[in-house]
Amino acid sequence: MSRTIRTNGAELVVEEAGTDGPALVFLHYWGGSARTWDAVVARLPARLRKMVVNQCGWGGSRATGGRYDLEALADDVAAVVEDREIGRYVLVGHSMGGKVAQVLAGRRAHGLAGLVLVAPAPPTSMEVPAEVRTGMLTSYRAREGVLQALGVLAGSALDEAKREQLIADTLRGEAGAAGGELGSCSPTRISVGQVMRCSSETRSRAEIMSHMAAWTRGSSASNVFVTRSIRSGRRATIPALS
Repeated sequence: MSRTIRTNGAELVVEEAGTDGPALVFLHYWGGSARTWDAVVARLPARLRKMVVNQCGWGGSRATGGRYDLEALADDVAAVVEDREIGRYVLVGHSMGGKVAQVLAGRRAHGLAGLVLVAPAPPTSMEVPAEVRTGMLTSYRAREGVLQALGVLAGSALDEAKREQLIADTLRGEAGAAGGELGSCSPTRISVGQVMRCSSETRSRAEIMSHMAAWTRGSSASNVFVTRSIRSGRRATIPALS
């Protein structure tokens, strides 16, 4: 079921299904949308509660307060959890979504039982040269540029439907969102239901686990699963869901 949730600074379009907890809350990559997770959600038990969030500026969600920074995105997720009265939950974040998940975990958010980080962006800011940033922003405003980017970033060949979905989601993004968190996901390879990879695994893993230490200390919710890739049909054991 699709619904719009209004927060202090945003109008968020979310997709919700299932009832059994703990819930899975999905956060997509920079340039994606809730549709990014369709192939994953389709493989999950229908009874399991799933909340798929279109983050601000993507998939029809918009920042009424004009903020697209990580702290604001984390605020949005917290607001969704509260609005939908989600008790115990696991954050599943890809690339930029993984970074937002880490920010929320660093706050020791109530009810957070675990993290699944898929090719996550490192929790610290990445230095993106101005000329590279400008080039990326320019390329993502036109179909040809997105196609060129997909040729570099996609972990494997995309079928036509998935390729068109990625292009449409990217071109639909608001300008503020496109510029706001550009640096958070630049090292990540993207795909939909196929392969998602991070090209800097050593750095990411070291920084992520260091960042998560503050969350896990003194907390009963210490389940963190980090992966470089997700392939269709592959299953991972998440202790929080066992």
